Amino acid sequence: MEDNNVLHLDLFSIKDGTSEDASDVVPFDFFPTDDDLVRHASSDEYVVLWRGTNRVQAENILQNKTASGVSKNDVIAMPELKPKKKIPSRYAKKSRFHDQIGRGRNLPEYTASKDVGNGYARDHYLVVVEVKRSLLTQGSRSESGWILEPNANVKPIAVVDCTLGKPEPFTPNGS
Repeated sequence: MEDNNVLHLDLFSIKDGTSEDASDVVPFDFFPTDDDLVRHASSDEYVVLWRGTNRVQAENILQNKTASGVSKNDVIAMPELKPKKKIPSRYAKKSRFHDQIGRGRNLPEYTASKDVGNGYARDHYLVVVEVKRSLLTQGSRSESGWILEPNANVKPIAVVDCTLGKPEPFTPNGS
C-alpha cells in the first residue's frame, strides 16, 4: 500500500466519520458470501470472505496473495483441526481447532459475516478476498469463521481503510 491509499485493486476508505461500517463503502458484490452458502459450496467454487487486520498484514496479503500474507506454497492442505488420537477424558477437546477458537491467531481466520468483519477491522483494515472453498475449514461458528492454512492462495479483491484517517493504534484485533 502507498501512503496515498492508491492500490492496484479497489481501496475504500472511511474518512468522513459519518460511518464506521465498511459495508457502507464496499460494493455489494464484495460482501461476504453467506455462511450457509460457504458451508454448502462445492470444493471448486470461490467464495468471498472478510478479514480485519493491521496495515502490515494487509500489505502482505496483497503482495503474496496468501491467507496470512506469508510466501506462497503450492502444496496446500486443509488445516487439521481434530485431535490425532482420541483421549477418553474431559480434556479430549484440546486440539488445534479448539486452540484456534479459544485463543485465535494460530491460523488465519476469515469471516462470512459483515458485522464480524467490521468489528475486527475497526481502527484497522478490512481485507476482502475470494478463496476456493476446498481450502477452507469451518472455524468459530459464532463468528461465521473460516480457517485457512497461512500459505493458502487467496485473491485479494478490496481493502477498506477503517482508521478514519487516524494513525492505526497498536491494539490487537481479531486477526
